Amino acid sequence: MSADNGIYILKTPTPDDGVFEYRVSHCQAIEDIWYENPDGNPDAVVDKFGDCEVFNDIDKAADLAFKMEKEILEDDFCPILEYGINNIELPHSFFWYKIRYKEEREEE
Repeated sequence: MSADNGIYILKTPTPDDGVFEYRVSHCQAIEDIWYENPDGNPDAVVDKFGDCEVFNDIDKAADLAFKMEKEILEDDFCPILEYGINNIELPHSFFWYKIRYKEEREEE
């Protein structure tokens, strides 16, 4: 059986040119991010990263990712991190994904 999990650092642009936001999440089935949308599926992006702390500094995001990794690998119950720590970059601001996520919810 596969754990299918990893720690992912999501990088998205902000309206300020050259400035990015970073969010860190421990999740499974990260491929859902690109389900039916190569630019990022809003449902999956918001579901996996919507509650995450926002960083404007990649080093601070990486520090959190390494802390999470240490906690997972030291766990006595399930010390598995199948895909380790990975970076994901999406082309739109996180706000863009949140708006589309909300629109899809309103259509249902």
